Amino acid sequence: MKRLIALTVVLTLALFAGCKEKSPEEKGKEALKAAAEKIPDSPEKVALEATKAAKDGNYVLIYAMLPDSYQADLQAMYKKFADKVDPEMYNKVWAVAEKAIAAVKKNKDKIAEGGMLPKEMLEQGLTTAEAVLALVKELKINDAATMKSLDFAAFLADNGPKLHEFGWKTAEAFQKEEAASVKGMMESLKAELKGEIKDDKATVTITIGEEVQDTEFVKVEGKWIPADIAAMWPKFKEETNKNIDEALAEMEKNKDKMNELLTQAEAAVTAFEKDGNMEALAPLMGAMGGM
Repeated sequence: MKRLIALTVVLTLALFAGCKEKSPEEKGKEALKAAAEKIPDSPEKVALEATKAAKDGNYVLIYAMLPDSYQADLQAMYKKFADKVDPEMYNKVWAVAEKAIAAVKKNKDKIAEGGMLPKEMLEQGLTTAEAVLALVKELKINDAATMKSLDFAAFLADNGPKLHEFGWKTAEAFQKEEAASVKGMMESLKAELKGEIKDDKATVTITIGEEVQDTEFVKVEGKWIPADIAAMWPKFKEETNKNIDEALAEMEKNKDKMNELLTQAEAAVTAFEKDGNMEALAPLMGAMGGM
């Protein structure tokens, strides 16, 4: 009986261990492994597949096409910033934004009557703001804890199609002709290998509509990427890290002031939502200017 009880306990623990939710890093590794199997082994096919992935919202495949060290660079730069962001302030920004949208929606007629914005522009802006907030909440990136643990590959694998759909809908709402033009270019793109591959270098002739251009590709860490990206990456990494360090230093320096301005903004939004008094927005505009 004791052996049976012990065996039951072991099996139960094993079951719960097996059901444990995977970490973002584990999900990211799995997503990259699955995407890597779809990466072509020739530069012209990489160009075609990357374009198709962009058109379909398969952003994790585009991310997987980057050399592994580039992926690590991007994740490290993001983590450096996310780890230093004040959680309370970050969450409060989104909370105030949500209150502001609700206040504007409640008093949109008064805003239009006051002449601050044309009614059509106000409606369009409000619709977009609500859609952005809904997407942010759905992706849970309005929560500092989620942001700090975010893994790019896992995030893109889970949310790429949602981001893609939202991006195109927004583009078509504000710039319909430009969005249609970009879609047309993607659909018309052709890529052909020019000459032979030599020393991990190749030239790909890319045709978009009537425009024809030769693009140099190089193989980095076993993956074909445009030579321009390989050439600019060291400087991009250096400058981005420098910008992050400066931004973090500025945030730390002005942390108390930022929190004070957020409190002012929240109070202004609350007052405006209550009675729609346009004068209540004056402190909000001042706070936004300060931030």
